[in-house]
Amino acid sequence: MATATDRFTAAHAALKADPTVQFTLQRAPPPPRPPEWLLQFIKWLGHALEPIGRFFRWIDGFMPNWPFARIFLWGLVAVVVALILWGVYQRIRYGEWRMPTRIGLRATAVAEEEAWAPEAAPAREWLREADAMAAAGRYAEAVHHLLFRSIDDIARRR
Repeated sequence: MATATDRFTAAHAALKADPTVQFTLQRAPPPPRPPEWLLQFIKWLGHALEPIGRFFRWIDGFMPNWPFARIFLWGLVAVVVALILWGVYQRIRYGEWRMPTRIGLRATAVAEEEAWAPEAAPAREWLREADAMAAAGRYAEAVHHLLFRSIDDIARRR
């Protein structure tokens, strides 16, 4: 009768003899060499962007050696660059330097509010009619009267 050790040794030998199981690691094949035109382009791009790299190294020389300060300052540089690019994009898109559109929207909204102001004479007449109703104790009718007159005025102005 075979002992457990003999059975384990036989199973291990059978496993090692199986060619589908890999026990030794082989070196990975080297990656294929990129085409020569791509290498030349990368080399040219490196030479073309070298002044920008020198500029960033120059800016980096002014920054303190604290990691959080560098992260903050480089983030600030990125925000400034993004704002400049956004401004250039707006200049190209509209052909002029424009302020943010929110300011223009606020000015338009104010102009529209002024355009929707009711005329003084009819508004005073509505208020007199509503005051007469309220003096008679018909408060709900007075409020409805003002509401419906305002809705009619808005509908006429559209």
